[in-house]
Amino acid sequence: MLAEATPQDIVDFYKNAMSVKVWEPGMAMVQGNKGALIFKKAKRQLVFKGKGQGDPSMINVTIINQRKG
Repeated sequence: MLAEATPQDIVDFYKNAMSVKVWEPGMAMVQGNKGALIFKKAKRQLVFKGKGQGDPSMINVTIINQRKG
């Protein structure tokens, strides 16, 4: 998905939005034109990655389900 936002804007937005949805925040970082943010809830992880300069930036979202083993 594309957004008219910098990687820092993307990280800040999802950090606030997902905390309201009761996802536990994990690692968050922004370095240059890349940003990443991880959340955990039950046995799931949600990973947001942003790349670009805001004109527009690409956002990738990945959901990881952990199986019982």
